[in-house]
Amino acid sequence: MEAQIKKIEDYINHLSLKANLSLTELIKKKKYKKKELLLNEGMICKNMILIESGVARKYLIHNGKEITNEFFFKDDVAGAFTSCAYQLPSTEYIQAITDMKVALIDYPKFRELGLKYPELKELDLMITEYYTAVLEDRLRQFYTLSARERYEVLLHRNPAVVLTFQLTHIATYLGITIETLSRLRAKQ
Repeated sequence: MEAQIKKIEDYINHLSLKANLSLTELIKKKKYKKKELLLNEGMICKNMILIESGVARKYLIHNGKEITNEFFFKDDVAGAFTSCAYQLPSTEYIQAITDMKVALIDYPKFRELGLKYPELKELDLMITEYYTAVLEDRLRQFYTLSARERYEVLLHRNPAVVLTFQLTHIATYLGITIETLSRLRAKQ
């Protein structure tokens, strides 16, 4: 996925001056404290959230239990995709796991700018393709990797941070019980 990120970064670096300035005007910097919610269920996700530092998780509540379905690390783009793309109420939450610094891009305004600067439509498409590839890879992992292998993939992303996550968050993300996760961690 690093090649796709590099491609997006290179594309941004070669935007026309006017498109780049217009895009820069949409970006707002914000800090979040550990455990603070970036998005609540029922809210419309209006921003693409670029993680500059820290870690967040996306989760939903099903039958009274929190199920973590994504972790976002430095340089990831966080958001509730369906809510953001269609401007519908979110069925998910996004929460800071650590203190965070982010850049928020107003997505409806970004799409409007795409009408004025078609190169921003291309950027939007590149980001959507990247996000789709990440989700497709995660789905492939679920079907083809063992619980141990999925845990190792997560651990590889950022071992120092992952080892501080709550076990319930990791277990639901991996689709396993806390007991199974404890056995995996004990065998390390």
